[in-house]
Amino acid sequence: MHRIRRQNGPKALAILLPAVWLAGCVEYTIETTVNPDGSGVRTERMEATEDPDVGVAPESFLEVMYAGEAYGWSHREEVDDDGDTYHVFERRTEVADLPSWSGLSDKIRISGTVRDKAGKKIGYVTMGDLRFRNAVHLRRSADSDGNASFAFRETFTWEKAVDAVGELLMEDLEDALVATYPGLSPEERGQIVGFARARYWMAVEDGLFSADGTEDALLADAAHGSAAQALNIVRMQYPDEDLESVDRLLIESLAESDDRFVAFLQEELPGLNVALNSKITFRLNMPGRVTDSNAHHRDGSTLVWEFGPGDALSAPVEIYAESVIGGGPPA
Repeated sequence: MHRIRRQNGPKALAILLPAVWLAGCVEYTIETTVNPDGSGVRTERMEATEDPDVGVAPESFLEVMYAGEAYGWSHREEVDDDGDTYHVFERRTEVADLPSWSGLSDKIRISGTVRDKAGKKIGYVTMGDLRFRNAVHLRRSADSDGNASFAFRETFTWEKAVDAVGELLMEDLEDALVATYPGLSPEERGQIVGFARARYWMAVEDGLFSADGTEDALLADAAHGSAAQALNIVRMQYPDEDLESVDRLLIESLAESDDRFVAFLQEELPGLNVALNSKITFRLNMPGRVTDSNAHHRDGSTLVWEFGPGDALSAPVEIYAESVIGGGPPA
């Protein structure tokens, strides 16, 4: 986002976040500096734009993003060069020594939903179990020549989010089976849903949440792969049914339920909704000479990663870097 920033000054959150404001895209920047003595500092900045298509109310945004003063965040409004208001949240954390780095774990959090809905279920998933979180590890070691080496690792993971998406699709399929084939018993519908659920998890393993544009094709493949088995069950009660009809029902339930999915995110899972419309830029400054990392690129001596919380849906996102003080010229 290219903006001319104009600070309005601090105000009460109740004024800064009026009831009509709806959170949209979030750009989350995390800057971490490790000092040679094992201490360090982390600064965080969230820029939240207003977007009615995402539609997360301000009180829900503060709750699911843990963005209030109680969690160390300050807040202000700023205005871009088009005159549009956006919201800036900032936090700074000093790390006193090497053991204190673990205290940064679980400070970057997103809840899938708000507390009032945490007890609701999607299939076998309790919505309050959907969580995005981080874990930080820093190791320092020294050799006989007096060189010190550092290894920094931070992981970002989602808990139960992939399960919840799958169960939402399975609920759509269950409803479609009831409407289309009312003569099926609950056990027969359960068998069909079981076939589809297995195919869904195969699609997850094949990269369903890889953000490469293949999700529709993978879900369509899951539907096609379930159709023949589903037809065998359906024909126990509807012997004249054909494969094309069953295949179409599965396609519509698994691969063409975008409107229902978006509405459910907005109404029931505002945290996951914000996360799927967010971007994280992680900047890491290591002491000495960097000897290894999985950074996407460098900005001078700063290692930089760019990803979204959604990238951690099916597998953790890991940030890793090693450096050494002494032992050769800087990289």
